[in-house]
Amino acid sequence: MLFLALAIAASCEQHDIVVYGGTVCGVTATVAAHRTDPALKIVWLVNGTRLGGMTSGGLGGLDAGMPIGGLAKELIAQLTHNFEPHVGEAAVESRLGTANSSQVRLHRSVGEMVRVATRGTAPRTIASISLASGLTVCGSHFIDCSYEGD
Repeated sequence: MLFLALAIAASCEQHDIVVYGGTVCGVTATVAAHRTDPALKIVWLVNGTRLGGMTSGGLGGLDAGMPIGGLAKELIAQLTHNFEPHVGEAAVESRLGTANSSQVRLHRSVGEMVRVATRGTAPRTIASISLASGLTVCGSHFIDCSYEGD
């Protein structure tokens, strides 16, 4: 078991926070973590090329009268009531720009998770994830912002 842990550690990109999923939740988690502590090393992993999930994938309207605050309000302030998918994606990318730092990295087209390594017994925690692209990422905290994570 120790050998496996050492092999994983040697081939991993180490981060404080690993965010998986290209949804609006992914950018929100990334920006919120960076604003909380700009020194954190954060990676946002996107399975695909588009950022923003349904917001950039064709859901081009906003519910009128919904009370929205926080980072979601910042994103929505950039959109009109009915908008095109590319406008949604641009808004998501601009939110990521508010966390522009050498400490925040974005990887697109990483593919699906093919392996999750854990540590400990009860409760077990995630030590690393390996992706179809061949990238393996280690981290202290993992946030699932995929559609499945919703």
